[in-house]
Amino acid sequence: LAALLRAPGTAVKERALNLCGNMCGDAGLRAALLHAAGVLPAMVDAACGGSGLSAQRAAVSALYNLSIEPEAQAALLSAGHAARLMRLVTDADGMLAARVAGMLARCCKSTSWGEHL
Repeated sequence: LAALLRAPGTAVKERALNLCGNMCGDAGLRAALLHAAGVLPAMVDAACGGSGLSAQRAAVSALYNLSIEPEAQAALLSAGHAARLMRLVTDADGMLAARVAGMLARCCKSTSWGEHL
């Protein structure tokens, strides 16, 4: 899955991101996404751009859905992901920025990382 998320071309990447988003509807599949090597960083990369707006929106949507898991919240607020995602709050279009802000707020409310942001 991580290889598909990093594949050249928007169509493949967007389909993989939509699959990730669909997987987030199930707790077991959310856990599988979190533990799959390279998937979360690839989703963050896609959310931060370079793949087209449609893929970027699919990535943010999947990350938002994944962020209900405490483990995902901690992962999104560490390893530089939060700083990259926070740039979207000011740089992205309004709807995308609002979704990212909501996701980061959810992460901060549920973890002790809020003070670091």
